[in-house]
Formats: sequence, C-alpha cells, structure tokens
Amino acid sequence: MQVSNYEIIIPFDDEVHYLLVNGLYIAMDMVDAAVGKAMLAGNPKALPEDERDRLLARGHLTDSPEIEREDLDIFAGLHRRLDAERSLGLYILPTYNCNFRCPYCYEKHRLSAGEEWLKKTMSREMVDAVFEAVDKEKARGVKVDGVGLYGGEPLLKENIELIRYISKKATEADLELDAVTNGYDLNHFIDILTEYKYKKLQITLDGVKEDNDRRRIYSGGGGSYEKILENIGLVLSKGINVDIRINVGPANLEKVHELPRIFVEKGFTKYPQFGYYFAPTDGENYPGKGHGVMCSDLVDMLMRNGFEKKDAMDHVSIYSTVYGMIRSLIKNKEYFYPSDAFCGSESNMIMVDPEGSLYSCWDFVAMDQMRVGRINVEKGKFAFNFELLKWNTRTVDRMPECAKCPYVFACRGGCAAGAYREKGDFTSYYCGEHKDIFREATKEVCQELYNETGERELTRSLKERITIYTPRERKDLLISRDPKRLTELLNKSI
Repeated sequence: MQVSNYEIIIPFDDEVHYLLVNGLYIAMDMVDAAVGKAMLAGNPKALPEDERDRLLARGHLTDSPEIEREDLDIFAGLHRRLDAERSLGLYILPTYNCNFRCPYCYEKHRLSAGEEWLKKTMSREMVDAVFEAVDKEKARGVKVDGVGLYGGEPLLKENIELIRYISKKATEADLELDAVTNGYDLNHFIDILTEYKYKKLQITLDGVKEDNDRRRIYSGGGGSYEKILENIGLVLSKGINVDIRINVGPANLEKVHELPRIFVEKGFTKYPQFGYYFAPTDGENYPGKGHGVMCSDLVDMLMRNGFEKKDAMDHVSIYSTVYGMIRSLIKNKEYFYPSDAFCGSESNMIMVDPEGSLYSCWDFVAMDQMRVGRINVEKGKFAFNFELLKWNTRTVDRMPECAKCPYVFACRGGCAAGAYREKGDFTSYYCGEHKDIFREATKEVCQELYNETGERELTRSLKERITIYTPRERKDLLISRDPKRLTELLNKSI
C-alpha cells in the first residue's frame, strides 16, 4: 500500500489540520496533522489501521498504481465518447473587421491582411451552408445547442442585416444565441437581441474611463468608455444576461478595482443577470510574466483594495471556475465529472470565419496553418482536415506528463494557446498558474466549508463509484462506444 500517485497534500496555517486532495478521484478530506505528515512523508504504515482503510477506500492510498492509471483512462475516455464526440460548439465570425484597435489584441496578426480583407463579411450563401451543415450534424446524433457570434467585432452596425439573418437562421434551427462583443454598437442591435432572444452577451471593459479609453481604442478616434457603459445599461434593461470581462495588464492593474463601485452607481448590480470578472491579457511587454499580469496578481490587487479573499477569487477568471466548482461539489454532495480536455477547443468547438474556414480555437482564427477544415458550400457540410485530429487527441490521457500528474483533472493539460506561446507546439501541455490556483482556491473553500459543517469528508470520491463495477463492466467503460450501454453503467447504483 502506498500514497496515491495523484495525491495533493496541503497543510493548513493552523498547523492542526491538513487537506488531502486526490486529483484523480477528487476526494477532499480534512485530517489531523499527524495523518497529514505521515502522508506527506509517504509512510502510510504509520497510520492507524482503520484510518488506512478509510483513506484507501477514498482513494488517497492505493494498493495498485496500475488500477489508478486504468481509472484515469476510463474517466477520460467516458467524457470523450459520451460528450466531446457527440456534441458541437458552434461559433460564427461574420467578419474579422473591428471598430477597435486594442494594443494587446491576440488577433493583431489579422491586420496584416489589409483593410479590404478585413471588411469582408460572410455571405448569405455561406450562412445557409453553415446551418445546413449543422442540420446534418444533428441528424447523425450530434448535440448542437447554440451558436455564438465572435470576430473581429461581430456586432458592427454596418453588418446589422447580416446579423439579423444569422439570428433568424439560428432561431429556426432552435439554437440559443450569444455573442462576444466590445459593446460599442449594441444600441443598433436591441431589436435583434430581443426578437431572437439572445441568452448572453460578453462585453469587455478595461477599467475606469482613462484606462479604458487608452487601451480600447476606437478606430475612428475618441473614447469608448461612456458609450459601452450606456449600452450595458440598455441591454440589461431588456432582460439580457451580461457578463463583463475586465481585461487587466500592467498598465491598468492598480485602478480596475474601481469598476465594481461604478457598476453599483450605474445600477447594473440590481439586475440578477449581471456579472463581471477580471482576466489577465496577453500581448503586453512584461518580462517574466507571460500574461502581462497573472491571476494571482489580480487576487492580491483586489484584496489590497477591500475585497475579501473568497470574493476576490470569485471574480478572477480561473480562480472563480475552481472555487465555484469545488464549492458546488461540497455543498451539493455531487460526484465530480472528469473531463479529458482543457476547453471546448479539444472537444469539438468549431469556429467558422467569413470565408468558411474552420478553426478549433479563437486564439488561432485567421492563422492558415491552424485551419481544421472548410465549409463545403455546395454540399452544406463541414469538411475537416487532419489538423482537427491533433486537437481532438490533445487529451490528458495521451499526454504523458499530464497522465501522471496529481492535477490531471484540475488543469486538464492546460491551454493549447498557452502551450503554443511557451513551446511553439499547441499539442503540448501547459501548466501556467493552474497548480497554484487549484491549491489556493481549494484550500480556501474547504477551510470555509469545514468551519461551517465540521465534516471531514468534504466531497464524494469517484473511487466509491468506480469500485462497484465488475471486470467485464470496467472493460465496457474503457472501450465501449455504445451510449446506451455506457449510460446504463453510469446509472448503476452503489
């Protein structure tokens, strides 16, 4: 018997408790310092027999590293076969053009193609082909729930009739709509947004007026701050969900904390469908920090300016995802559902550009070498190439470094675009801040909820689930592609 290869051991500041986190089974247990120190030393023999048995059943100890690895393959494969291969996340880029010229934009490479190319928009013939392709995907059992608009800037006032047509086609196909927009021309789209029932808009701000207008530069001259705020209030009044992304770099780090106060003053926070979060930006010259600033810098900045630590984490991109996920697991007594992929890019997310080129990741749109296919307009279908296979096989079970890492299902291989920036290879793994963020956010929420409940077994453990299956059933979980059989097994009671 030995400590699990996927064990994360976190001492608490009180020197009385340790948190045991198994990254494979997502089992989280508060233990006394003596138990934590024995685990940290890799000496389970020092534990009382009943505690050894309990930790073995929870997955913190193992008597078979080979079974642990097979369990990893089962969990990763289930997500791939049941979800990733049977769903499609669709985004349409009506144009690469944009009415802003933000200095940190990761799509800056598209500007080199020239103004004439930038101003091209998707034809109605191409729109029809996209939705015909979607119909074909749905007919063969692929789940397509919605379509998002992206760019460039998708909601340019000069493209209003194109957006109306796309929205109409999406509604006819029973697809929910959302958009990622800079918000400047939103007032021209209110009737479309309400008629076609857009579910959500993500709108970007870069801080208070001075900072935003220096960084989010309107191509025609002048600031964008007041117009964006006015339009946020307008769409909120129409009942549309709005998520504000606040981009942060070294130049605006110390003032962005003022925005939440402004949101209150503007009356945005009275709407239940309003939310905001802070995110680091790429493309800024800040030696030693690949994101200009890091998520941890954002949490520290918010805490210096009056935020409680848990509230700061809840409003910073990756922290909020981890914090919310673990809090939900503990509060709702749910089993964790593992994913083998970092994001939709590896799980059949498809972005269609104005000329019908297909991409898997929005960081790489307009980069010819990253194209994963094209729309076949005549046949109305997606025609993929071998590049797509690289994305669909960028999974934690296929990356040796990830498959043996305790944080395997915490960062899931990390961001492909981050790997590309760091190593020149998007198929490689990318750790970034994920390990530190997972440890810090997990420690914070587990301490909070342990203090509330006193429960030491904070989450349910997937080890409890996986041990109910017979060898024959395990083999089916590992290799079967029959969704009926897999669903039947997953519904088996303990």
